[in-house]
Amino acid sequence: MTSIHSVCLVSLAMLLPPLTHGEDFARQGKEAFQKNDYDKAIAAFTKAIKANPKDAASYRGRGKAYLEIDKYDEALPDFDKAIRLDPKDSKAYGARGVTYLWKREFDKGVSDLTEAIRLDPKFVNAYVNRAYAYNKMGEYDKAIADCNTAIGLEPENSNCFVQRGTAYYGRGDLDKALADGEKALCLDSKNVDAYGLLAEVHITREDYDQAIADCGKAIRLDAKDNRAYYLRACAYSIKSEYERAIDDITECIHISPTFAKSFNLRGGIYALKGEWDKALADYNEAIRLDPHDGVSYSNRCQLYEILGEYDKADADRVEAKRRKVTPSAWERASHQAISINCNMKLRVISWRETFPKVIAECNEAILQNPGDAEAFTRRGWVHFNSGNNDQAIADLTEAIRLDSKNFRSYGFRAWALYKKGEQNRAIADFTEAIRLRPDHAFAYQGRGACYLDQRNSKRAIDDFTEAIRIDPRDESSFYQRGCAYCEKGDLDHALADCDAAIRVDPRLAPAYALRGRIYAQKRQFDTAKIDFAQARHLDPACAAAYRGSAYIYFAKGQYDLAISYLDDAVRLEPAVAMNYINRAAAFLGAGKYDAAIADSCEVIRLDPMSSLGYANRGIAYRRKGEYEKAIADLREAVRLDPANARVLRELESARLAANEGAKSNLFVPKTTDFFKDLPPFLR
Repeated sequence: MTSIHSVCLVSLAMLLPPLTHGEDFARQGKEAFQKNDYDKAIAAFTKAIKANPKDAASYRGRGKAYLEIDKYDEALPDFDKAIRLDPKDSKAYGARGVTYLWKREFDKGVSDLTEAIRLDPKFVNAYVNRAYAYNKMGEYDKAIADCNTAIGLEPENSNCFVQRGTAYYGRGDLDKALADGEKALCLDSKNVDAYGLLAEVHITREDYDQAIADCGKAIRLDAKDNRAYYLRACAYSIKSEYERAIDDITECIHISPTFAKSFNLRGGIYALKGEWDKALADYNEAIRLDPHDGVSYSNRCQLYEILGEYDKADADRVEAKRRKVTPSAWERASHQAISINCNMKLRVISWRETFPKVIAECNEAILQNPGDAEAFTRRGWVHFNSGNNDQAIADLTEAIRLDSKNFRSYGFRAWALYKKGEQNRAIADFTEAIRLRPDHAFAYQGRGACYLDQRNSKRAIDDFTEAIRIDPRDESSFYQRGCAYCEKGDLDHALADCDAAIRVDPRLAPAYALRGRIYAQKRQFDTAKIDFAQARHLDPACAAAYRGSAYIYFAKGQYDLAISYLDDAVRLEPAVAMNYINRAAAFLGAGKYDAAIADSCEVIRLDPMSSLGYANRGIAYRRKGEYEKAIADLREAVRLDPANARVLRELESARLAANEGAKSNLFVPKTTDFFKDLPPFLR
């Protein structure tokens, strides 16, 4: 006997629509996707599509599965089809936009994400992903606006704060970046990207141990987080822990073998260790993986110059200039790790330990072939960078005798002559280098430095301008042209050049010191103080920054503070006469006449032709009432600088005081005379 309950159940079942094979496969695909079984999801969605070719959701689902396993070219057609079938599917636009972002096609990604937001104005992830794109494009204000909107919609979404923090980092607002990173972790203590953001901030603030700790936490959460390995390698590099850095960056490469910048970073570390073959191999691979990255060409160019392969270096320099280099926030962190990127050349100090190896190689080459001009050039270049200018000149002179067409031999010899103070001979060599190779910036830069030393501002400016035309990212030429404009009294142009130099290299301490000087001369002392402090932060040995702060306090009549800063300048540059001239002037202002006399004596010892040395000493003697000594010194100051009207007036006052036995108004150098401390050339 059939029960009434059984009959009812059958009847209800007959009323429900049967589950199609396509829907069943689609359900299986969703379940597999949720379990991170993307291959199974792809197989299930493929069956669903075969059962129902107009199922837009299954195309979108399969595209998302392809996206998760980095098969972007397979994902895009599926998203295209999903959008054709359902033009109002905001999620399909959002997913296709993310795919374009992973392919680094940011404009297309932004376009799709914008359409997703238009279709669904409350689509939080679309705002977050578009903010990610804007961060990559350097449009940080737009990224912040998107994150603010997303936070308003979903204030507990930690990723909103990560992307906003990244934008703040890109703008240089480290405090806000740090706050957003910490907020993201408060919302989600397992947010790996938040730890990455904090690591970037700490690397930039030079808190490398904390950055390493942040990366360690990220790796514990996700052992496949290549970014954490990359950033930790950066921090280890800065700390000169090269083996640890190489281990980390090698693991990063293992996780993401197509990430070009990992090879670039490891190549830089190998270069610092003097393992040039390995460095070259890594740079080559970085360029193969990303031929649009100018940083890799720039770094390989520097390496080729070390190896003496100058033609290859020139070719890479051309390629680097053709490519726009706009490091992201993440990339800037790595650039600080080793002093090799588009803004920071491979510094001699970083690989000085490799010089004996180069010398040995050159010696062997010359022994095998005494006519090897290139070996003499290379050895001379190393001697120059080692401070052995006489040996450098000898080698480079022999190189020129063997090959008079090598512009580098003239250029290197010119720099060695410049270092010896032989500006006229240096100018002749730089001019010959320019004749042989007029498209190379370094000879113009060098000749400009010589003219600047000779106070020929017009010619210096002309040469630095040509160097900048050839290489618009040459921060040194911007800085030096700023020096020339400053020497000329054109403070506005000097200020513009300082700004340009800092844009190219935000860690160029002398540019901050020069800009501080300009602001100080404009009587904008508070702004000047900030620049001088930043210069000292970037380079504690930047004597010009100490002199600059001294100038401010001297101008305000706070002589003891001025003296304290000049003490540091003297400590850093004990052989620079201007430091003692400035401190003597401050001692005069403070009434410390014996100290002023001692400093003036040191000036005269260092530079017997310094009129200010005699002038300051004469003033000190006069204030002590020692008029004969005062008159003798002031006469010598006038002889050395007959055009100095103020010293002439002081001499006349000293004579009157001697005759009358009374003290008249005493001359103290004005601040415009006191502050003549501009370093002529950045090296």
